[in-house]
Amino acid sequence: MTKHILIADILSEAGSSAAKALANKGWQITGISACGGEGVDYVCNLMNRSEVMALVGRIEAEKGDVFGLLVSTAFQLPGVPFLDAAPDIWQARLDAWLRYATNICYACGRKMVARQEGRIMVITPDFNRIKGDCVVEATAAGSLHGFLKSFGAEVAAARVCVNGIYAGLPFDFEAINATCDYLLAEGQYVSAQLIALSAEE
Repeated sequence: MTKHILIADILSEAGSSAAKALANKGWQITGISACGGEGVDYVCNLMNRSEVMALVGRIEAEKGDVFGLLVSTAFQLPGVPFLDAAPDIWQARLDAWLRYATNICYACGRKMVARQEGRIMVITPDFNRIKGDCVVEATAAGSLHGFLKSFGAEVAAARVCVNGIYAGLPFDFEAINATCDYLLAEGQYVSAQLIALSAEE
């Protein structure tokens, strides 16, 4: 049976690239985003947990169980210098990184745990090679990394593997796609890890 993967946000470059690569491998792809566009099957406000949970239930009713979830996190460059970062900027970054990702992980994760099977992968950028101040972004990313490690440890016994793909900027899409393919097809013993991918020189 063809396995089903949900990609959020499929309109991002990483999400779109992964969707094409995984479709070529025979995966059934469902794309979600906050707005419509090519490859988007469902539009959803990922900041609203109840809306996300209702959507995942609808997707599984219409398209079958979700085996894999790929989250392409929202991030913004250039960075905001720490001393210029007002509270609303901090909140916006944390929302973009944490609330967005944790809502969809929660909705899919509960169903995967109930079925005792699933793969969750979250792409987060590595800002190490970026010139300038990225304190706000790096802090938000670090919080998400902590979440992924803790969540991965929590659900590992239910045969649900949760990992972060820590990708250098600019993204090497072939490396990201290959890592997704491995984690979906072969990575049943890899969980609660951050897999670092070096940036292109």
